[in-house]
Amino acid sequence: MKLAIVGFRHGHVGAIYQEAQQLDFVEVVACVEEDPAARAGIPQDLGVELTHDTFDQVLDEVEFDAVACVDYYAKRGPTVLKALAAGKHVVTDKPLCTTVDQLREIARLARGKNLVVHVDLTMRYSAAACTFVKLVREGTIGEVASAVVFGQHGLAWGTRPGWYFEESKHGGTLNDIMIHGLDLVRWATGSEFTRVIAAEGSSLQDSPAPSFFQQSAQCFLSLESGARMFGDASYLAPAGHQAPWRFYLWGSQGHLYFDTATLELQRAGEPAAPVELVAGPNMSPFEDFARQVQFGAEPFLSREECFKSTMAALTAQKAADTGARDLPVEAI
Repeated sequence: MKLAIVGFRHGHVGAIYQEAQQLDFVEVVACVEEDPAARAGIPQDLGVELTHDTFDQVLDEVEFDAVACVDYYAKRGPTVLKALAAGKHVVTDKPLCTTVDQLREIARLARGKNLVVHVDLTMRYSAAACTFVKLVREGTIGEVASAVVFGQHGLAWGTRPGWYFEESKHGGTLNDIMIHGLDLVRWATGSEFTRVIAAEGSSLQDSPAPSFFQQSAQCFLSLESGARMFGDASYLAPAGHQAPWRFYLWGSQGHLYFDTATLELQRAGEPAAPVELVAGPNMSPFEDFARQVQFGAEPFLSREECFKSTMAALTAQKAADTGARDLPVEAI
């Protein structure tokens, strides 16, 4: 698989670049960062050699199969659409794009041209997540009625890329972070989100971040099964504070607690107990993508799953931005 990497504005590009170098069936044939100032910020220890000034040059001059786009969030949608229009497979870290209109067009092009689109939803690939989903799907806690998800992050002011805090480049905190929580709840329950009951995003007083930046963000959604999910994925964790993802699922026969590394089960009338973890897929999200492109392998995380989780996140973000209530989650 010949890979072009476009955009080096987020730290997650390092993992994609290094994994591409390690896989013997992947060749990195082009690297582009279109912003001259951002080029100087690429960590030297990655060993990246930029080959072109623009993505258009790559499209005109290089033969390649796939694009990895890790630019600032608002630039991803247009870049992904340009790549798909040229017949290229696409992988991004999250988020894939920042508007519902972009997602609709991405889905249309990818399906029409039979192209792989993959979002690096890394949490799916952990042993704890796989065990969590297996237990829920097996009915261990009965019928799921309620999910509560916490995904706190640090603001990392001064070290996080500056574009996060530039107007119109970030696209909103729920779309940025909560997609992980929405994706895992969808996957575990086998039920799609149908409605964003409410969502909010707000700034904080005395924060160094600008007032438009949604440092605090919450959402409340319903699933087709009738279950509800509340989520808080914000940039509220103080510096040095340990804040892993936390999931609580309550069912008719008990509850599950999951914090990305450990899993605890409690059934009615029984004490809470840790659960032995099953193995994960033993590959990274990027390898999952690359094997689909190069060998036609069965995906661990499919294109359609990426689209559905992205639509739920974008709808929650739209509700937070507009104040809309009872906003339907469009089928994609």
